[in-house]
Amino acid sequence: MRLVTETNEAPRRPSARIKTVAKDLDTDASAIRRLIAAGELETHTIGKRGVRVYLDSVAAYQDRQTRPVKRGTPANRPKPSRATKAAHAASIDYLKRKGLLP
Repeated sequence: MRLVTETNEAPRRPSARIKTVAKDLDTDASAIRRLIAAGELETHTIGKRGVRVYLDSVAAYQDRQTRPVKRGTPANRPKPSRATKAAHAASIDYLKRKGLLP
């Protein structure tokens, strides 16, 4: 009796229906179909009509679409006026006198 079987099959890639992927990406199925047609997402078929999207291709697509985090102050943000700075300083002094700030 043989308990362990060795197979040379490639590991299976998890996949999901177009509807499920659309729900996970908070979009509609037609947008997912456009991404498939553009070659952004990899798919495979089940039977004649069943299309499944590989989940690793969805993760890769999200990585490609990720925007970098902007650090620092935006150029179009106005600088605080002197009156704002004075009001802030007065508020800090008040909180220190009340013992709410060290």
